Amino acid sequence: MYAILIGPQLSEFRWPIQELPSDVNVGDTVVLQLVDDKHEEEQKFEQMRKLLEELIN
Repeated sequence: MYAILIGPQLSEFRWPIQELPSDVNVGDTVVLQLVDDKHEEEQKFEQMRKLLEELIN
């Protein structure tokens, strides 16, 4: 099953419902971020670094 998402310029596209947060309802605003694997790995590393800094300080 797919949800129909409407973009800022009223463009529509289908997104798998199971890939949306479970608490999303019809009419809710969602933010999607599409990244390549390298970017995702960099983001994970940055999040882990920040967490480690918080634990140390």
